[in-house]
Amino acid sequence: MQEPETPEQWRDVVDTAAALLQLEAARQFGLVTSQRCRELLRRGRRHGYQPSAQNVARLVASVSGSRALLEEIDTPLQRLGKRRSLFEN
Repeated sequence: MQEPETPEQWRDVVDTAAALLQLEAARQFGLVTSQRCRELLRRGRRHGYQPSAQNVARLVASVSGSRALLEEIDTPLQRLGKRRSLFEN
């Protein structure tokens, strides 16, 4: 992972780290489970909502600290949008 350079990059890194620690604590206490997430995805689909593949990929790239991945996301995701969602069971 490359060291953040700008104030905005540091803000993103610090916010992401804090959010991940909160998610990990919620997972450890059983507040966030894969079963619960799958249920929320199913319920969202029934209401006409799908996860945004682009937003999910950006979050993953941000969390992984991959600036190169962030820069390369748009084109593959445009192709992905034409296929079945990655988030369907």
